Amino acid sequence: MATNPISRRAVIAAALAPWLTQSTGAQTAPSTTGAFPNRALRFIVPFPAGSISDVRTRSITQKLADEWRQQVLVDNRPGATQTLGLDLAARSAPDGYTIAMAPIAPLTILPHLMKLPFDPLRDFVPITKVTSGPMLLVTQANAPFDTVAQLIEQSRAKAGQFKVGGNGVGSLQHLATVLIGKSTGADLAHVPYQGGPQQIADLVGGHIPLLLDFATILRPFLEAGKVKALAVTNDKRLANLPAVPTFEELGHKGLHVIAWQGVVAPAATPPEIVASLHGALVKALNMPDVRASVLNDGSEIGADSSEAFAAFIRAEHARWGKVIKDNAITLG
Repeated sequence: MATNPISRRAVIAAALAPWLTQSTGAQTAPSTTGAFPNRALRFIVPFPAGSISDVRTRSITQKLADEWRQQVLVDNRPGATQTLGLDLAARSAPDGYTIAMAPIAPLTILPHLMKLPFDPLRDFVPITKVTSGPMLLVTQANAPFDTVAQLIEQSRAKAGQFKVGGNGVGSLQHLATVLIGKSTGADLAHVPYQGGPQQIADLVGGHIPLLLDFATILRPFLEAGKVKALAVTNDKRLANLPAVPTFEELGHKGLHVIAWQGVVAPAATPPEIVASLHGALVKALNMPDVRASVLNDGSEIGADSSEAFAAFIRAEHARWGKVIKDNAITLG
């Protein structure tokens, strides 16, 4: 009979109970002995090899390997909307030798839409945010509107015709589309896609009038003149796209929406190990070549404290939970 992963975690938690402390509100285990790290580490990436997140992780792991003089092995575990890899991380030994790249969806959005095999607020120790980046609302290069104001006017005149492509029901693009419609008064409808290439092809081909996607992905199409950007979901204009206004400066509040990812370790990882991981990761993220690569993509470096990243996750978890509840969003 297969073992229930939740039951397994309960057994592990019970075994660790004598060492747990409530001083910080999180589980902690006794300190490990010897220098850390003294053997290879595993870095779980819940995305396929060759993806943007995978490439970015590998640039960081090389820095970590150089710093520690130990191997840092990337373990790609895509599937189940990034929850497969994070479940594996949650069930790993809390000794610092397994860490994971954790994106926004499984930590702050999916918990409000489905039952997960882990608790995102309880089963991980946040180490640091790695990167964050906004989305762009774009349309075809020859669309009959050039501004958000013109879009709003035309969408009201042609109710139901302004469909916005995005990565499926419950995705960040879907939730952002809902917020944009409410904040601007535009009549917008989300159109779910399985992934980026088809939705971009449909936008360029005129099958959908609008697309909301990440600046990292859309920038080449902007530079090629195939699409034009109406606004960015950031709190300030992007350095590499200075002509694109923010929704905020156009008078539409509450539209600071960013995708982010950060590194987490299993709950009960000792504080001194978390501190060691944090120091090495922040050093890697601040290397000139890593920073230049991230900034060139239209993203920003995180490199915040473990405490700040934990507070950020809690705030994002509450924010998207409210959006989902207030708008009665379900997976069907």
